[in-house]
Amino acid sequence: MNPRASSSALDVERILQPQRAAADRIMLVMMVFLTLVSFVVGYFTQTMGLAVAIALPSLLVPWAIYRSAPGSLASRTAIALALMVFFRAVHPAGPRHD
Repeated sequence: MNPRASSSALDVERILQPQRAAADRIMLVMMVFLTLVSFVVGYFTQTMGLAVAIALPSLLVPWAIYRSAPGSLASRTAIALALMVFFRAVHPAGPRHD
C-alpha cells in the first residue's frame, strides 16, 4: 500500500472518530429510553421478567463495548444489533391470536 494513502486513511479515521463516538452516545441515550419504555410496558402487561431479560442485556452489552472502544466498528455494530433486538421485542412477527 502507498504510504501516502495509509497516512491519508489514518487522518480520515482521526477526523471521523469523534463524530462516530458522538453518534454512539446519541444511540445509547435512545436505548436507555427504549429500556425504560420496555419496563413500563412490562409492568402494565405483567411481563416484567421478560422485559428485564431482553432490555438490560440489549443496553448493557453495547454500552460496555462503547466504553471500551467509543466510535469503533464494534461499538456501532453492537448498537445496531441491540436496536434490532429491541424492535423484535416490541414488534413480534408471526400470527396473532387475539
